[in-house]
Amino acid sequence: MLKVFSSCLLILLLITTSAMSKPVYDFKLQDFDGNTVQLSDFKGKVVLLDFWASWCAPCKRAFPYLVSLNNKYGDDDFVLIGVNLDRKVDLPKFKKLLDYYKIDYLNVVGTNIGMRYGVRAMPTTILLNPAMEEEVRFIGLTPKSEKKLESKIQELLYKKEQPVYICLDYFKVFGDNVDADLGDDIRRSLFKSLNDYDPKFRINFSVPGDTSNTKCHYNLSGSLSANAGKGRLVVSVYDGENGLELDNASEFGKLETVDAMIDVLVSRIGPKLVNK
Repeated sequence: MLKVFSSCLLILLLITTSAMSKPVYDFKLQDFDGNTVQLSDFKGKVVLLDFWASWCAPCKRAFPYLVSLNNKYGDDDFVLIGVNLDRKVDLPKFKKLLDYYKIDYLNVVGTNIGMRYGVRAMPTTILLNPAMEEEVRFIGLTPKSEKKLESKIQELLYKKEQPVYICLDYFKVFGDNVDADLGDDIRRSLFKSLNDYDPKFRINFSVPGDTSNTKCHYNLSGSLSANAGKGRLVVSVYDGENGLELDNASEFGKLETVDAMIDVLVSRIGPKLVNK
């Protein structure tokens, strides 16, 4: 059916925009080398999804433009992902196409994923803002639509808020029968919770006193005191320049609910971090 729709591209080209951006489906697919790719891993960046198929002539005509687009904007703030919708997965054939068109941006196998994004014809390109919301989509690409797409990419990159760099220092854990690795688990959970809280956060793991990482607007550290399966988790926020404590928050609960405790603490300290 998609083949039938694709032939209509010669007659009709559509551009759709939404007055109110809406979140898109968070896919988890494999690239052409078998590596798992999850869309939400790119939250905080401007993402362009290109839905294509190996039999689709308009898709192939769009490849050179997409390659040039990726060469121009493909850095830490812009990501281009090709999503192949062939019913039959033929990786050698797909890779040969990538080589022929000199495509070096990420491509994934999305055989049955098109319906999740309302794809009815190909190529369909969907531009996502850093919050993983759809900004605009194009069915087919012409010089006119290419100009509009690039203008929208520039708009999103230009108005994108400046990132806030957060360094996670050590978390001290003490008490009876406490797992020695719990401190690292807390940092990993805090990393995830902060990423989910605001897409402009750029989070690094650091060691107190380490001056090699100069981009630390804030340093976060803390402690967990545990007893009888329960504990109090404390998170402190320090100015990355002068080391002064700016804020702190604590939460008490069962050790098996540490992730939930961290989410609560992030909701409390988050406003301080956002308002850098």
